[in-house]
Amino acid sequence: MLPSKVTPALSGLPTPSATFTGRDAHVEELLHALAPRKEQQAVPQPSRIAVAGLAGVGKTELVVQVAARALCEPNSFPGGVLFIDLLGYDPERQLSPERVLDGFLRALGISGEHLPDGLQDLQRLYRSVLAALAHKGRRILVVVDSASSTDQVTPLLPTDGMTAVLTTSRHALNIDARLHDLNVLDTNEDPPS
Repeated sequence: MLPSKVTPALSGLPTPSATFTGRDAHVEELLHALAPRKEQQAVPQPSRIAVAGLAGVGKTELVVQVAARALCEPNSFPGGVLFIDLLGYDPERQLSPERVLDGFLRALGISGEHLPDGLQDLQRLYRSVLAALAHKGRRILVVVDSASSTDQVTPLLPTDGMTAVLTTSRHALNIDARLHDLNVLDTNEDPPS
């Protein structure tokens, strides 16, 4: 059950760079993939997109740009956005799924006294809250940055078929997501006019 009078903290997206350029086709492709489906599907298909590429290629900035623009689209993500940098490639600082789920649930308005112990129970509550919000017309975008393994990101994936997820990783993770390979930007290309 959702809390009755709690304002969720669903605007934690980093500020998009004003100098972002050269990736317009990627942005449009990802926005299209995240858009809510106009037709009703018998079995909802999850909107999961995994952006993979080398370190420093611009994965994080791309998903931040896409998320910021998607949030401005009418009726796309009226519930807001959950954002987390898993620090997956920093062994000393990388975040566990339990820690992320705890933070996500608090951001969604669940008080600490209602948070269960253990990964499975946290995951079950998280997915239930996201599904309830989606069914109430408050679809959320989940952005999971810098995942180093399938195990690190799988517990953070919604299963309701309506909540969308953007992930980034240096690897192609096996998370039942549409893969978007990001290559190094070709600096010889003419900038868009």
